[in-house]
Amino acid sequence: MTYRWIAAALLVVFATSGCGLLFDLDPPDPQMVDGGARDAFGIDLALRDGGALDASPTDGPIDDAAISDDGALDGALPDPCRAAPIGAVCDDTMGGPALICLGEECVASVCGDGVIDRRTEQCDDANELGNDGCEPVTCELTCAGDMDCPSAPGSCLAASCAPTGCSFIAIRDGETCSAPGFAGRCDGGICRRFGCGDGMSDPGEACDDGNTVDGDGCDGDCTYSCTTNAECDDGDRCNGIERCSSNVCVTGEPLVCGAAPDACRMSMCVPFDDCRTVPIDADGDGYSPDSLVGCGRDCDDGNPLVNPDSPEICSNGVDDNCSGVIDEGAALADWYADRDRDGYGDPRTVVRSCAPVPGHVLRRGDCFDAFSIIAAVVNPGQTAWFTSAYVDDSGTSSFDYDCDGSVDKRFSSAASLCETRPGFLRCGGDGWLDGEPACGVSGEWQTCRGFVDGLDSVCSAAPVSTRTQECR
Repeated sequence: MTYRWIAAALLVVFATSGCGLLFDLDPPDPQMVDGGARDAFGIDLALRDGGALDASPTDGPIDDAAISDDGALDGALPDPCRAAPIGAVCDDTMGGPALICLGEECVASVCGDGVIDRRTEQCDDANELGNDGCEPVTCELTCAGDMDCPSAPGSCLAASCAPTGCSFIAIRDGETCSAPGFAGRCDGGICRRFGCGDGMSDPGEACDDGNTVDGDGCDGDCTYSCTTNAECDDGDRCNGIERCSSNVCVTGEPLVCGAAPDACRMSMCVPFDDCRTVPIDADGDGYSPDSLVGCGRDCDDGNPLVNPDSPEICSNGVDDNCSGVIDEGAALADWYADRDRDGYGDPRTVVRSCAPVPGHVLRRGDCFDAFSIIAAVVNPGQTAWFTSAYVDDSGTSSFDYDCDGSVDKRFSSAASLCETRPGFLRCGGDGWLDGEPACGVSGEWQTCRGFVDGLDSVCSAAPVSTRTQECR
């Protein structure tokens, strides 16, 4: 009785399941492609079943929405992303790559699509920026804690992990720190050296602004730039009265003077004095310009060296004394070039001027004036004798060292009998034995020597020597 009831119930279920799943017990039916729509895996969504749908692997789990007993078309396979939330997994039953729902499409899950696939991604911000909280390519968090961040670039900075990525924050001011070559304290994320200029007020310091600039309120010696107005006031009313404000000297308003009573004078503030009415005098030489008719006679009120009382300077092309004439009364002279600086000028090179001319002298007569050492010893003042000639710029050889136009020989006497000269009690007869040689040429020279023998003076010739003729 029980088995009959079960069989009858199953028959009723199979007979009345027009909208449900029909299962038959026949072998797997062949599936036929009808050319209709396909899903994301390329499977035809409308299958023709030759018989009632069974549970065999061939048919698969098909929601038969409209199957009749006579073998009508099956309904479409269900879409795994229809009405599914974005990011839902849609590859659980089909296998293959990691797939997620994006809209109503089942697509491959990739880093950078803006959807976090929890199976392979920690985050996904859909950009390619690094250190912004989510790293590109890997879709991993930039950091989970401060230890994941790079080391800080200084001892006054600490690494910090935030949802937006890694950053460096300043360590509390006043903390001890170290930098290459010194130890110090942190100030605004920077390690500053201990002492004046470290930005921290230490014992004995009135202030410390972290620099060595004077006048900014705290000077380089860590004292205030000023504390009273008197420290700032320079005593000059013309530039205003300075005052101290917040330990910084502040300039005052310049003193403004009233208008002058006439066109020849001006009202001005005299430094460290007061307003005064003074004659118009731009160059301060005490003379008003002659451009103001009836006011003054200064012909150049922009040059303090030019005024009616200035001396006339020769050859400067300026009317120094405002007489209307340039170089009046100045004495002209001839100035000769003195290239060798021996004090004698070349008479062939002359400049007429009433003022000294650089490189020129008033004394003339140099017969060899050139930029050379030998030229410096050739001049009219030369008294020395020389055994060799000089060669001038023209290639001419000469012994005229004193520039008198002739050659003077130092030794010109001829040898004679060595004997005592009457009245002089000396031995004479020195001279050339073979005639007087030319300048710079050697010859035999006789020297006579004498001595006293009792009451007689004996004079005799010494051995003959060789001598070179000297000239000038």
